[in-house]
Amino acid sequence: MPGDALSQDPALLRGRIDTTRAHPARVYDVFLGGKDNYPVDRAAAAAALAANPRGYLDVRHNRDFMRRAVTRLAGEQGVR
Repeated sequence: MPGDALSQDPALLRGRIDTTRAHPARVYDVFLGGKDNYPVDRAAAAAALAANPRGYLDVRHNRDFMRRAVTRLAGEQGVR
């Protein structure tokens, strides 16, 4: 499909990602223990944890809620 990320040249996509500034989605990934983040994102996560040491729990609770909601909608309510 033209214009989607899979059809574009990987070098062009890498050029569009700013790895010098933290991005909220990548910081979220750090809190979830993911692998799709950069040192600047890990530093931002560390700074956030310094200000609020239990802040990572908000992210974990959000993911747990989303998992429960999708499971219920898909399994019990028949949403596909």
